Amino acid sequence: AWFGAEPKWAAQMSILKHYGVPGLHVPLALQRQGTLLRECYLGDPVHPSSLGHQLIASAVLQQLESTLPPVMSHPHSFEKLLRGMVVDFTSATLPAGVEGVQGWQLGVERKMDNGSYVLLPPGGPQGVAGTRRVPRDGKAGFYAAEPGASFDLRARFNHDRLRVGHLRSWDKRVGVVEVLSRRDGTSGWVHVGALNGTWTRPASVYAHTLLRAPHANATLRFTLLPRAPARFVMYTIAII
Repeated sequence: AWFGAEPKWAAQMSILKHYGVPGLHVPLALQRQGTLLRECYLGDPVHPSSLGHQLIASAVLQQLESTLPPVMSHPHSFEKLLRGMVVDFTSATLPAGVEGVQGWQLGVERKMDNGSYVLLPPGGPQGVAGTRRVPRDGKAGFYAAEPGASFDLRARFNHDRLRVGHLRSWDKRVGVVEVLSRRDGTSGWVHVGALNGTWTRPASVYAHTLLRAPHANATLRFTLLPRAPARFVMYTIAII
């Protein structure tokens, strides 16, 4: 799957055809699915929104099913992919199932000349329904900036694995989020794992942390561990 400019795609395709590898130019595939504003399928100027991920998954699946032998195709694969999308924190509204929010906020950070990020004031210009207008040098996400900040997520899990998309950064302010699980109808919390936002290299990267959810019907609690200073940025939570 190619996300870059179309002229470079032609050069890539010649190599793929030589080795018999199917390819997909994602921007062109999205255009074929209908006229969409970029604000609909991009969470910020670079990263896809929840809808964008679904459209890309659909395009990739269609490409695979058109090139793979019938015995390898799975007609319900896309439905399974859609069920995996739980929450998207790049949208303009708090996702369903998120409760008890303390110290977290939806927002947009702007990259400064020195490489650091500054959280913009809330209530910025709005895009189409369910989206925000994000500056080209901005990143939309769910931000915590105080020790002990927490929120709960109520969900029904089809599988026992949870993938969380978040920022990892060399910024010394970035901390660690503890994840707990509580089975519906019970009061005890079970430790699931931790999301490490620290990064040793002088860069900030989008990372995924894979966790195992011990309960099928549960509430997950995400808490920024106490330390000073502390901050954390989360983008998505998905079920595999």
